[in-house]
Amino acid sequence: MPSPESLELAQQFFRKAADDRDAMEILIASDRAADGVIGFHAQQAVEKFAKAVLVARDIEVPRTHDLRFLLELAGSEGLEMPETVETSRWLTPWSVEFRYGDDIEDPIDRSAARETVRAVERWAADMLSAG
Repeated sequence: MPSPESLELAQQFFRKAADDRDAMEILIASDRAADGVIGFHAQQAVEKFAKAVLVARDIEVPRTHDLRFLLELAGSEGLEMPETVETSRWLTPWSVEFRYGDDIEDPIDRSAARETVRAVERWAADMLSAG
């Protein structure tokens, strides 16, 4: 059973992830929004939803933006996840490149980013409600 502190931190990660999801949705609706900003918020949402699940299970979460690592950690701890969650790691470069000023040559698939974030959010919400 997770501690009350872990559950509160998990809820905090979930709320912050929802904020990034909302920012991504607003930006996707704008023709003027840069792909890097959209990708950054999509990656941040997925990262925080994943961290919410891990923290809620009393799994120590390292400071990382690497979605592959976070999802492998979840899998190694026996957490089941749908394929759409497992493949969300494609968003990792949008955090690193955006944060450090590198450009990603290919445009982001905005529809895929939206669907990925929504799938990870559903998974996180289900995992949190399952206790």
